[in-house]
Amino acid sequence: CTLMSEKSVLTIGNISYTCAGGDCNAFNINYGAQCTQCHKAYIGKTVQPLRTRISEHRNTLNDKLDIKNTGDISDENTLAAHAIEHNIRTKAGFNKLYQFYIIRYVEQENITKSEQFFINKFNTLRPYGLNVSNPIGITNCFEF
Repeated sequence: CTLMSEKSVLTIGNISYTCAGGDCNAFNINYGAQCTQCHKAYIGKTVQPLRTRISEHRNTLNDKLDIKNTGDISDENTLAAHAIEHNIRTKAGFNKLYQFYIIRYVEQENITKSEQFFINKFNTLRPYGLNVSNPIGITNCFEF
């Protein structure tokens, strides 16, 4: 999968983390998507293959996103909205804009807590990153 970063370490700001590695078929994971132009990042989770989740993000480019109306931006379409901010509206452009990392393999019952941990660790909530919301609403989440 050409969207996977060849780097084993995800660096956002001054925080670096050695990732678990893997390919687009990985599932039950926390993943990071980093913009290759401005280096802002999104932290997500998926129980399905990562390639499916990436396609879901990419397919929101087809939606009529009004990026001036921040109420239209959600964690489901934030990567597409950010692509539009960079004047990118094609799937090929989306593929060039982002590099994906498998941060951690996680048991399903802990996947949302782990996602919250990494959103906090990397400070990826907008405007510093691309996440729109805290998945469990806790801003002080400890690693488990």
